[in-house]
Amino acid sequence: MICFFISSVLELFIKILYNKVLEKQSILQILKVYILTSVTFIFKQKVVLSKMVLITCILNAFISSLIMIALSILIAEKLKFSS
Repeated sequence: MICFFISSVLELFIKILYNKVLEKQSILQILKVYILTSVTFIFKQKVVLSKMVLITCILNAFISSLIMIALSILIAEKLKFSS
């Protein structure tokens, strides 16, 4: 509760500049440009960031599957619950 209050007070001091851009493009074209810009930034300019994302995805896939298999075995075999 205290942390929420502190973060809400700190958010009062954040200034976000927003310039509304009137473009004649569709939302899909704008989205495509944004995605291409971000992918270019991650894989061309910040290669370390792309490697971190790749390692995180691999670890997430490995650990998630490990947890799901381990939980099913734990529930079915050790705790004798029905699956």
